[in-house]
Amino acid sequence: MWWTFNVFGHKTVSVLDGGLPAWKRAGGELETSPPKEYSPVTYPVPQKDETMVRSFEQITDLVKSKDQSIQILDARASVRYKALHSFLTLDLKAKSPNHEKVALEPIFNL
Repeated sequence: MWWTFNVFGHKTVSVLDGGLPAWKRAGGELETSPPKEYSPVTYPVPQKDETMVRSFEQITDLVKSKDQSIQILDARASVRYKALHSFLTLDLKAKSPNHEKVALEPIFNL
């Protein structure tokens, strides 16, 4: 979440490590009264910082280049990573619309 806010120009971002449950366990204060009323403001449309984002094609090219100076960080939650990784290592076959068997693994085998 922190990274996404930064990509769209929000540089002052804080994220609770452990979320609200950790905040409560640590004895953090909670506000339970009705929200305050604020006057409307004009909010600028955030602009995406393209220098922080890479396309699938760009990542594929980087991997194929075998450039050892480049680091690629997979920032998915471990549950999402493990789900996809487990699926790809099962050597499953998918059926295309014309019912031919198609291997899924080569799509991700860079």
